[in-house]
Amino acid sequence: MRRRKFITVMGSMAITGVGVTSAKSKPNREQNILTAEDRRIRDGVRKAFKEDGRQGVKEVLEDEGISHSVSTARNRIVNEEHKITSSNPVVYQEDESNITVSAWEMVEEGRVFAQTLVDLEGLLFRGSPLPTRDSQNVNDVIGISYSDSHWSKVGNPSKWSDNENRVSPVWYSGSLGGGGIAAEVDLNGPPSAATVAVETPLENLDGVAGQIWGTYNHTVAYDWGNNIDSVSAGKGPLSVTLDWGSKSYWDKYEVTDTDRIL
Repeated sequence: MRRRKFITVMGSMAITGVGVTSAKSKPNREQNILTAEDRRIRDGVRKAFKEDGRQGVKEVLEDEGISHSVSTARNRIVNEEHKITSSNPVVYQEDESNITVSAWEMVEEGRVFAQTLVDLEGLLFRGSPLPTRDSQNVNDVIGISYSDSHWSKVGNPSKWSDNENRVSPVWYSGSLGGGGIAAEVDLNGPPSAATVAVETPLENLDGVAGQIWGTYNHTVAYDWGNNIDSVSAGKGPLSVTLDWGSKSYWDKYEVTDTDRIL
């Protein structure tokens, strides 16, 4: 299905991007492959998610008349055993923070634009005289993952926050060992509500429609300077390993199919 009608440009949000490539991905032979139309739709999806969540994303893509897929609102737990319930002074609440994955056809045939969008809400400030883990002490992780047998990243991925001074995505510098992109989310000072996203153009390799996963891991730690040990991508949600003293407060993922796009 090709584009049948157009909507007005929604927002003028800045993007930054540095490639995060899996071992099997093709080289970034095209650095700026998004057309003006692709960028307009990308920005419209961001604005719609910020204002109306998953339903807003669906409405924008339906109005565009393009083939697309948007994840359900299940917000699945990556690993229930990783979660902790101990007292934390500053955290985002799991039941009020939502994740959506969207994929839609780009102007060039055989390519889709994948987005993981997360609405960080429900801040809890809980004072305690005892040492507690704090979400400011270790970065969160956001990402997109996919089977690199079916998809290859092309061009530059992008990352975005509507509250860059307080909630800032920074590309994860390690190897992911599979198909995907990942960014650490730096909470600068006490966290405030924010919408964050990572995005990438993908090119299909074999005509087989595969699933695309989006993951967000909200972390806490006792001390400043705790680190992300490793992040693994590929078929399934991201797998995040934290160093000693750090824990996942919650880690959620969504998944969407691309069979209606190809």
